[in-house]
Formats: sequence, structure tokens, C-alpha cells
Amino acid sequence: MRRSIMYLLMIAVLVLGACQSNSSSDSQDGNKEEESKDQIKITTTVFPIASFAKQIGGDHVSVNSIYPPGTDIHTFEPSQKDMIEYSKSDLFFYTSDDLDTMTTNITKSIKKDVEVVAVAKDISKENILAHNHDHGHEGHDHATEEKYNHEGHNHGENDPHVWLDPIHSITMAKAIKDELVKHDESNKEEYEENFKELKEELTKIDEKLHTVTESAKHQEVYISHESIGYLADHYGFEQVGVSGLNNEEPTQKDIINVVKKIKKDGAKHILVEQNVSSKTVDMIKEQTKVEPVEFHNLSTLTKEEETEDNITYQSIMQKNIDALKKAMQ
Repeated sequence: MRRSIMYLLMIAVLVLGACQSNSSSDSQDGNKEEESKDQIKITTTVFPIASFAKQIGGDHVSVNSIYPPGTDIHTFEPSQKDMIEYSKSDLFFYTSDDLDTMTTNITKSIKKDVEVVAVAKDISKENILAHNHDHGHEGHDHATEEKYNHEGHNHGENDPHVWLDPIHSITMAKAIKDELVKHDESNKEEYEENFKELKEELTKIDEKLHTVTESAKHQEVYISHESIGYLADHYGFEQVGVSGLNNEEPTQKDIINVVKKIKKDGAKHILVEQNVSSKTVDMIKEQTKVEPVEFHNLSTLTKEEETEDNITYQSIMQKNIDALKKAMQ
């Protein structure tokens, strides 16, 4: 009899526990759905756009980048599953068709379901850089070699790294703010205030970059691939990339030319980016004794950075300012 009672009690406890567990699980799932419905779901391309959207949108937005951590954006191709996920967004932010030809295929596929916004659309076309990569050949002139891609000028490939210039980033952040206000006017005041704060911080970054570059000893900055063209154009120095805009593999002749230029210029440092292979830079280091300095092109975060709570465009750019200062000493 006692065994029967104990057996019945055990069954009752197990059934009660299962009911409570299911109830808890249902409640958590319900909260997730509620939170998802309340927030504006945003998908972006490069990290700066995601960072600006989070800072301006605050708790009203859920933001995800299409790029996995550490991805080379020049070779990334989304899967069909990725495309379906992008289509679930409320807003899709990218730079523009002129700057991001890869994303054009995505925007064409999802624009029936998603509001697609080119956040760099208000950057003057005369300020969109095109570049002919010369891998450090002697006689390279930044002012004539890296020019504009319109009205009969150089029709080379456009430089996509427009976000590294904080002034251009202000233009993109404003476009994000305007779209959020349009999409959710009830929180307009908050979006406006957040944008104002972000603009002030980006303006301070611009001022610091002017200070660092104007007092530089070396006007040539060596880097693993040509990502700092907009910085060079805005702040008046010369970038020398080991690889070109698309991070293509340099030839042996290209490497020799960079080595010769480093020795001639007396450069002591070379910038190495977070998502670019350092193999070629290591070869150059062996022949010139230049010291690698970490520089973040901000296109994507690393796996380690992805787990950091407070990482922003501004926090990374502060480190980039220090890297540029060192490279130009």
C-alpha cells in the first residue's frame, strides 16, 4: 500500500513539474515574440551602419549585419537561407548602389518585402572615390591617382570604404535617423536627440584626425589593403596599399615595389587590418623591418569583438586615430 502511494506521489510531482516547465517556456517564447513585434527589425551591411542604427534607435530597434564576424566583405555571398532572413526585416540599410555593387543583388530580391534604404545616397557623387591601384610605384601621386568617378573623370572602381571618414558617416547617420523618424514618428524626439549626440561625437573624431594628420612626420601611410582612401583624401596624406580595393593578391613585382618605397620613405610602420590576411605584410616586414600596427577598417567585427557589449564605431575609431598617429611618426 505504501509503495502504491509513493508511486502515485512521484507521478504527480513529475506531471506538475512538466506543466510548470511548459508554462515557463511558453511565457518566455511569448515575451520574445512581443519584443520582436514592438521593435523595428533592421538588417544592415557594414558595421558602422549597424552601430549608428543601434545608437540612434536605442531600445526601439533590433539590428543585425549581413556579414558574419571576420568576413572579407569583398568576397561574401549570402545563401538562400540568408536572403529569406533579410526579407523578414522592416528596414534594410546599405551604403548605395554606387558604393556597394554586391548588395544590389540583395536589395533587388528583397525590396518587395522590405523598405530598402541607401544611407549614403546624400553623399555628393563628386566625393565618391575611384582608384587605380599601383602597389606603391615610385611617382605615385594621391591627388591625381585617386580621383572621382563621374563626368568624364577616371572610371575606375569605386572605393566602398566611405564610412571611415567621420564626416561622411554623419551624412549616413542622418539618413538612418530620418528613416527611423519616418517609420516611427511617435519616437521622433528620442531619435533626434540620439542623432544629435552621435553627430557631436563624430565631429570630435574629425577634429582629432585633423590634429594627428596635420602634425605628421610622414605623409605616406602603408596598409594591408586600400581601405583608407577617404581618410587620405580628407586629411591630406597618401595611402599605399599592399593589396587593392578588393583585397586581391598582389604580385611579386607589387611586393617588391612596396618594399622599395618603404625603404625610400623611411617608413617604420605598416597598418594591418582585422579581416585581411597578414601573410604578405609578414613578407614585407622581413625585408624592411617595419612594425605592424593594428588598424580596423570597420567593415566587420572580429568574433571576439562580436561579444563586446559597448563596442561602437566611435570606440574603434579612437583606436584607429592612435594607429594613424603611430604610422605617421
